[in-house]
Amino acid sequence: MMSDWWEIAQMSSVSKERMGYPTQKPVALYERMAMASSNEDDIILDPFCGCGTTLHAAQNLNRRWIGIDICVNACKVIEQRLKGHFDSLWNEVEFVGMPKTRDDAQFMAGSDPFRFERWAASLVDGMEANRKQRGDGGIDGWGRLPLRKGRFVDMVSQVKGGHTNPGHVQAFNGARQQAGADLGIFTCFEERVTAGMRNAAVSAGVFMDAPVVQIYTIEDYFEGRKPAMPVSA
Repeated sequence: MMSDWWEIAQMSSVSKERMGYPTQKPVALYERMAMASSNEDDIILDPFCGCGTTLHAAQNLNRRWIGIDICVNACKVIEQRLKGHFDSLWNEVEFVGMPKTRDDAQFMAGSDPFRFERWAASLVDGMEANRKQRGDGGIDGWGRLPLRKGRFVDMVSQVKGGHTNPGHVQAFNGARQQAGADLGIFTCFEERVTAGMRNAAVSAGVFMDAPVVQIYTIEDYFEGRKPAMPVSA
């Protein structure tokens, strides 16, 4: 019988729902599951919420929700999704474990340096925090940026939550070279950046049309600025 099965269109590569997340499913599928197993104002929990499809479906259906994910980039996709579909909802979301402001980040850096490092290492799109926190060779994050079919740019990052100087930038460039990465993102707070540090970054040169080493501050992230990335020729 028709009622024994669901007909939900496959989400194509050009679907407006697409968030660029590899395991994303259609929101209509999650809405059907939510309607079949919950009522309005119930709480829906997704402990591996990925790009937030469960949360999106729950919000559409007037359910309360809790989402959990270990991946910082997943959380960034969820933020983008909620802001794009539900206007001011983001201001009402209680986000546990990730800073929502520069002051939050400053507090985390002082109270839990390793958690701050994992978070800040993943601020750049495509970058993931290094799971190894000690003896990491000065590399706190790894990433790969697709340029065109069969062509990628390898990136690394380093995070400093406290004191910084030009020597740190120079040492990071050496670690980048040792790792065989094309680009390096040095992340810290704006107040810690000196002219000498910026000069050290500039001296690392250019890869394609992007600086090889870039200083990316926590303030840059919260103000929506992104590092310069190579443009595919």
